[in-house]
Amino acid sequence: MGLKEGTAGTAGAPPTLEDDIGLPTLHSIVRAADWLQENNLKDKYQLIATGGLTTPGHFLKAIASGADAVYIGSIALMATLQSQMLKALPKYPPSQLAIYTGKLKEEFDIEEGAKDLANFLKSCTKEIKAALQVIGKSSIQQLSREGLVTFDKELSEFIGIRYGVSRRKNQ
Repeated sequence: MGLKEGTAGTAGAPPTLEDDIGLPTLHSIVRAADWLQENNLKDKYQLIATGGLTTPGHFLKAIASGADAVYIGSIALMATLQSQMLKALPKYPPSQLAIYTGKLKEEFDIEEGAKDLANFLKSCTKEIKAALQVIGKSSIQQLSREGLVTFDKELSEFIGIRYGVSRRKNQ
């Protein structure tokens, strides 16, 4: 599935919180989406997935698993800084270019950063469109768990998706 990275709400937290508290993003999405559905609240609330989502594939799987939208943070920052990191490295972390109180904030070229982020988002959009076309969908809203497959048997049972080495059932 590829969404085992990250645990919701722990980015930048002390190691104990990052390693021992919270759930992987995919599990959190599934639990929250199922709870909203079981309590007839799906139409009342939107589920926004965040945490460890860095690729268009992650975004697609989050939506298919029950999220209404995805939110990106760290990967957006990395995309924004990607062509300017050498202004900071190796002496400072690249984040010192973008943080309001950063030591290198005057070195950061806002226009270049905005262009880099826009290119990343456009690239993600193109990849998502291509993936949707390949799987025979015309919109992201058509994604669902029925289209997901995994080779992780426990994940298959938890999410309720097809186990990749099992035969397809006739419908």
